[in-house]
Amino acid sequence: MTLLKFIETEMLKDHSFWNEKFQSPPKEIDIGSPLRISAKRIENYLINLDDIIGTYHQSYQDKDFKTVCNYLIKNRGFNFEKFDVDDDNFLKSLSGKKDLNKYSGWGIFIYKGKGYIDNGNHRTVSAKLLAKCGKIANKIYVPLAFIAD
Repeated sequence: MTLLKFIETEMLKDHSFWNEKFQSPPKEIDIGSPLRISAKRIENYLINLDDIIGTYHQSYQDKDFKTVCNYLIKNRGFNFEKFDVDDDNFLKSLSGKKDLNKYSGWGIFIYKGKGYIDNGNHRTVSAKLLAKCGKIANKIYVPLAFIAD
């Protein structure tokens, strides 16, 4: 089944997680202005997907999970039809360690233990959905993380 078909099928179901909202990052880690705190760069950061609670993408901020998924498949900059959710290689590419040369456009900011997507919204939201539906583990490696405390 393609990732697109999987998302469309799951959106018809009454999952309790659809109401979870993607938050805006706190002002302390607003990357649009000078950071007020220092951040440590970590490659291949292992994170629980439930700890990714927000995004820097203004179209997804303060939107529930279902609205974000719907927006992603309607406004595609990502070829959801290209990926097969039953293909172990695809699933490992989302959850396993990453080659930064191939995944340079995927990163998160960690602040007080919670993640905010800096880049790679399509991949991160897809991974969250696949984990919530039991297709991958809830912990994945994100190629690049900036840890600010």
